[in-house]
Amino acid sequence: MVGLSIDRGIQRVNLADRCRGGEEAWDEQATGEGIRRAFKQLAARVAATPPERQPVQVLFHFSGHGSQVPDQASGPDRDEDDGFDETLVPFDALEQGGEQDIRDDEINAFVQDVSQDGRAKMLLVLDCCHSGTGARGATRTRQLDRSAQQPTVSNVPLNRKKFPPNVVFLSACRAREVEPEFQDGDITYGLLTRFLVEVLSDELKVSQLSYDLLQRSIVSRYLSDRRVLQAPTPQIEADPDALRATVLGAGSDVDRPPYHEAVRESATTVRLKAGSFQNVTVGSVYELYDSPEKIASTDATSAAWLRITDVKATTSEGQTGRWDDEQSQFSKAELPAGFMQGYAVQRVHEPGDTTLKVKVVSADGGEALSADSVPPAITKSLSGDEKTSWLKWVSDDVTACDVVLRMDGDKGALFPGTGIGEVFQTNDHLPTSLRGGWGPIDLNTGQDLSPEPRSLVDLMRQIARARNLVSLAGSEAIREAPGYNVKLELLKVDYDFDNDQVKSATAWPPDSEDLPKVPNESVYAFRVRNDDPEGKPIYVSVLSISPSMGIEVVMPYLEEHVKLEAGESRDSDPYLCEAPFGEGQIIVLATREPTDFSFVAQADLPTGGAADLTDRILEEAYFQKSATRGRRLRRKSTDEATWRAEVLRLRFVP
Repeated sequence: MVGLSIDRGIQRVNLADRCRGGEEAWDEQATGEGIRRAFKQLAARVAATPPERQPVQVLFHFSGHGSQVPDQASGPDRDEDDGFDETLVPFDALEQGGEQDIRDDEINAFVQDVSQDGRAKMLLVLDCCHSGTGARGATRTRQLDRSAQQPTVSNVPLNRKKFPPNVVFLSACRAREVEPEFQDGDITYGLLTRFLVEVLSDELKVSQLSYDLLQRSIVSRYLSDRRVLQAPTPQIEADPDALRATVLGAGSDVDRPPYHEAVRESATTVRLKAGSFQNVTVGSVYELYDSPEKIASTDATSAAWLRITDVKATTSEGQTGRWDDEQSQFSKAELPAGFMQGYAVQRVHEPGDTTLKVKVVSADGGEALSADSVPPAITKSLSGDEKTSWLKWVSDDVTACDVVLRMDGDKGALFPGTGIGEVFQTNDHLPTSLRGGWGPIDLNTGQDLSPEPRSLVDLMRQIARARNLVSLAGSEAIREAPGYNVKLELLKVDYDFDNDQVKSATAWPPDSEDLPKVPNESVYAFRVRNDDPEGKPIYVSVLSISPSMGIEVVMPYLEEHVKLEAGESRDSDPYLCEAPFGEGQIIVLATREPTDFSFVAQADLPTGGAADLTDRILEEAYFQKSATRGRRLRRKSTDEATWRAEVLRLRFVP
């Protein structure tokens, strides 16, 4: 899909309607010739805009496949350090490096043409892989791997290019990563597009959303969504002033009220004009009013309560009822006869479905397999019982999955349902289709092939525990808890191995890709600081989640708890970087009382590289649903104050 838009102010494009995998009409228009023609037409419209109506706002959005071709051997377009030009693959692309491919050189020329003399401000969004050598994902990726011919070695100097200062470039991933596709119900999206639209649809104060905050918000959504695991990192490039600018020059006229429109469907059901793109989830509870003015009033009575039962992309439905403050429970009830439409305000946000959905596919990653097509040991493992009620076997290609079990011969491996952005470990003894996954798994026994074999269910339990821990810690409700200010920092350690002591520990140097990169055999540590605005002490726990889903309690270590007074900091023990490589997360949890999180620790999954599940791993331990006196249904902690989490992402590299 290619979206080109231009207007005097903001061109409001409904990306949610245009980025669905089944929009063939849009796909067929995105030919190489069609894209180039649109480039010229848009540049001409900008040039023809009267100066008094400039700068215009321009959005270029591409969601599809990316690839690579050898860079030019000489001339002004020889500009790539790695010798490859990245390309957008149009609908009619047939061969490697064919004329249909849109090279990054063409995109740069288009951007320069449109934005020259400051007559336009542009947001350029590329939701595709711009690497032809990325790792194998478990599901489809936005990459066309066409085995690009190696570039010819040349001593010709590179011609460095740079976008104009009024252009912001948001890309799906780093050059060596791949962009997985994301299935939401029966619709498939590019991962970046899906969560870009969610942020823009869910944000109330769009007029205060800067470009750098937009990128951080997308990364935050990746962390907090249980369906996303080991996602690539969206990259944003722009002049510092442009990064601080409001997205597409948005003014206060695009800000949204803190409610959703609601329409009566029947006496007991209501439809909201909001869905998954507005972060509506099954189980969440809303209060219904017949006018917006009553929402802000402390004396007004609501018409009814609503519990969400079904969520689609932009709409949702719920069961109407009432809230019993004394019993702290929701009960079904009919709407008042006169209520036909109104306004819904969220009172409780549920995390959504916490089951782990697994799909079994063959080596080529095709259609989902049913029970009669997989070995008996795997069927038995996935069929489930009371102890595995948290596990759901998906045997169709419509339902989205969290984990894929790929089978090749008598072995298998587990992959995230959204694919793997980058893999460092390989195993030459494994089939190519299984490299980079967790395992290998003996399909005849349903156990992995490690010296101390674990069952397939145990492996998936570990994936779910790590996934849910990151999801909860990454949620806005936890990260933005009031009354706390805890800081987590990565340290570079100069370590004296002869005397077994730390010589110095300094802040880790910034990386050009905004994600700390920890090389193999380097020494690192973590520093936690209590900057509590109220001057109160906190108790901290630091958990490390490895690229292979291992969870380690970094702090406290060999002590009962770590208490930090206001202004005080503590460094962890130093660590030596070694395999497994890939992306990991460090989570700091701050509480007012001593808390033991050692129960979440688990070993790394072997790699070719629910109640017992703790599917609500911290949520159930520290939160209860309760009602304030009156009518507000809220979450509150079991302690006097709430608790706080911070998540630090980093990459361990060979």
